[in-house]
Amino acid sequence: MPHSFRVKRSSVGQVVYEQLKQLILQHAVEPGEKIGLVSLAQKLEVSLTPLREALTRLKDEGFVVHHPNRGYFAAEITAQEVKELYEVREAIESHALTLGISQVNEQDLQAMVDAVEEHARAMVERDAFFEDKILHLRLAAPARNQLLLRMLEQVLDRAIMKLRVGALPRERGPAAYTEHLDILEAIRKRNAEEAIRHLRKHLRNSRDYILAFLKEHGKEHRPMEGD
Repeated sequence: MPHSFRVKRSSVGQVVYEQLKQLILQHAVEPGEKIGLVSLAQKLEVSLTPLREALTRLKDEGFVVHHPNRGYFAAEITAQEVKELYEVREAIESHALTLGISQVNEQDLQAMVDAVEEHARAMVERDAFFEDKILHLRLAAPARNQLLLRMLEQVLDRAIMKLRVGALPRERGPAAYTEHLDILEAIRKRNAEEAIRHLRKHLRNSRDYILAFLKEHGKEHRPMEGD
């Protein structure tokens, strides 16, 4: 009986963790926003105990920060983290292109084209990070490596979760679209070297765009606990 109770409690904690992580990913809780424990517990229909456990886990993973006497806040991204995330993206995505470019079929190409156009449409109204995530997963998909794709998705989600994407200006849209088309054309030609060159240029331009935004808005450094 005690064993069954522990399994049940662990299961509730995992569900709460996943629900809270999704709320942060979807920006129902914005980066930098205080997390109201009582109202959130009511929303998720759970007690405060599994919610605090989930917050502790998310804090350890860097998605939540805790300020003594102030509470929990959704974490904001820092300039150093942007640099690190884009270094990892460049490594994963370049390797995926190397592995997959010879395996690209017509179905893969069509999925890439559709993703490029969907991202371009979304950029008219907002900075479409979710559409960009789908697009870059499509570019990596021909590698046929599920572990690699999961790693890439985790890196992409981390940036989405911790950046106030709605606050970003949209002037990068046309340039990003052109860069995506350059990558796509190199993939059509099955030219791995050219595709990787265009990919790296695109990722570095995106990185610099975000870094400039953070610098302009004074968000280069994460507040330390206790600030």
